Amino acid sequence: MLTPLKQEKPMRVSQLLLFLTFCLSLPAFSDNNGPYNRIHLTANAEKKVENDIITANLYAEVQGEDLAKISEEVNRRIQEGMRLAKSYRAIHVQSGNYSTIPVYKDSKIIAWRVRQSIELESSDITSASSLLGKLQNVLALKDMRFTLSPETRTKVEDELSADALAAFEHRASLITEQLHHKHYKIVEIQIHSGNNPQPYVPLARANMAMDTDRFAVITSEQTSRVTVIGTIELE
Repeated sequence: MLTPLKQEKPMRVSQLLLFLTFCLSLPAFSDNNGPYNRIHLTANAEKKVENDIITANLYAEVQGEDLAKISEEVNRRIQEGMRLAKSYRAIHVQSGNYSTIPVYKDSKIIAWRVRQSIELESSDITSASSLLGKLQNVLALKDMRFTLSPETRTKVEDELSADALAAFEHRASLITEQLHHKHYKIVEIQIHSGNNPQPYVPLARANMAMDTDRFAVITSEQTSRVTVIGTIELE
């Protein structure tokens, strides 16, 4: 009769350990449950803004057999372009890349191509149009682009941030009311801003028979956007 009693004891201890393990695991399981009544929201505000900065890249390029001679000619054109640009107070000008490239034929150098560029930047579109017209006989236009000035970008983003936050608040209040709750609190909120710049716009040449000293510059727009992403908890 002693043998059966010894066999029952390990079974009872095993069952007790299993019961204790299950009980101890219950609080841990409950702690993993997240809070209730949380809703994720997104609100946007955007507007089209006219770019107010013009940037143009121009260059001088000459090809010939005499490297010293063509280098001197490129330098003369660049200096003339810089002189004209500096006569406009509203225009910032800086010199760009300089390159000397050999021209080959039958594995032999038969000529040289020298090129140098300058970059113009201004918030005065009228002055830029006038200068580009004067530079047409000295330099060639590579490209032109329009962007927002830092001041304009900051101002627009501040306005859109206020609009997006107001939209977020309105949507949060609407959801709270429709779901029959009295209040809500913001658990988390993020504000993201961005712009959708337009591709570079080519310079449209004006009717040269009417005005030989001016280019017609057509500015472009870009879309500025602010997005508010957040989580609210209904109370």
